[in-house]
Amino acid sequence: MTDSLADIVRSVLLEAQQWRDSYGNTYSSGRVKINGQMIGYLGAQYGDADTLEDYALTPYLESVGLLPIEEPPTSHLSHRLRRLGIDYYQTRATGPKRSLVKHTELEPPETLRDTLERRAAWEKTL
Repeated sequence: MTDSLADIVRSVLLEAQQWRDSYGNTYSSGRVKINGQMIGYLGAQYGDADTLEDYALTPYLESVGLLPIEEPPTSHLSHRLRRLGIDYYQTRATGPKRSLVKHTELEPPETLRDTLERRAAWEKTL
């Protein structure tokens, strides 16, 4: 087992879906992948993909121990991950309201490390 989760994470991807209502308000949700493996969904909330990143993804990555907690955050998520040698990607698409994920469901911290370590061990056998 590695000491740090950052030692086995190579990339983080946020695939954001956005919807704009008739008043011009934006709502977004997203799928989260680490090392190309789906680890969960961020449910629909007010704001664009950057807001989703700041108020949902960043706190999750801090809670699982991938990022050190910064109060207040001193730099953007991509810069924080890059300092750890982790690539960060974000895609965003605008679509109908039905394209938004309704509920947040992310891999719990207790199992995320195990899931990623098993995936890394499997990739070494290829």
